[in-house]
Amino acid sequence: MFFFATAFASPFNLADGLCFYLPFDGDANALVAKGNPMEMAEGIDAVFVEGKVGKAVHCGEGGKHRYLSYLTVSPNFAPNIRPEAGTLTFWVRPDWDGDEPVERYRHFLSIRSGLFYLYWHRGGLVFSSTMRKMARHLYAPSISIKHWRKGEWHHIAISWQVTDPKERKGFKRLYVDGQKVAEVSDVLLDFELTGALIVGGIDGELQRIADAAIDELAIWERTLTDEEIQQVWKLGDEGTALSQLPSRPKVGSTNSATSSICYPATKRELACQLKF
Repeated sequence: MFFFATAFASPFNLADGLCFYLPFDGDANALVAKGNPMEMAEGIDAVFVEGKVGKAVHCGEGGKHRYLSYLTVSPNFAPNIRPEAGTLTFWVRPDWDGDEPVERYRHFLSIRSGLFYLYWHRGGLVFSSTMRKMARHLYAPSISIKHWRKGEWHHIAISWQVTDPKERKGFKRLYVDGQKVAEVSDVLLDFELTGALIVGGIDGELQRIADAAIDELAIWERTLTDEEIQQVWKLGDEGTALSQLPSRPKVGSTNSATSSICYPATKRELACQLKF
């Protein structure tokens, strides 16, 4: 499957700035990647289940279904995620109720280098990151998701942007099911995003695995507007994958700042360059 035009359309150019995309349709590798597209364990033993759109990856079952790992930066590759600005979205179907009275963490994603985490704890959804200059952890923004029920699909989006480069300050936003639910501004965003992006857990800590199905994970190197995030949610809610949106394929172009590498789902050794 390629990231090519179909009959679907969007009033927004959601291909603009898209730098990493995991549809999880039976394959753990990225369909679109500015950097390294490969799952670090080559997708071995990844478990796929019925998704919100097509298939989804499942991380849980008491640790039997593992989390997935991707390099954020690596030699000879551009970054798959940027600390200066970005948006990350995905669909999740938990195997638990949001108000479960258990003392544990369920991580949907994590990057240890920036203590950049999105997780459930004590009924809340938390988007946290480190503030290196202050040697503190910023546990915000957050929102209660105690109303979530086992087996229901929900859409989550986070965005961040450094608005004061000198002081490394900016904002972080949290969205659930297409709506902005929490925001913090004028906060330190001096974290690094290097090493591994873990989907569905935290590296080396099986007790913090998500116990959930995750689908349609996408990262942009820019901050999407509220309207664009609502459109991403709406597309998935109607059963449309991001890969079904129009784009303009151009083979052989490598010098555009808006280019991404698109990999065929069946033959990874063949690659085409797309200019959105």
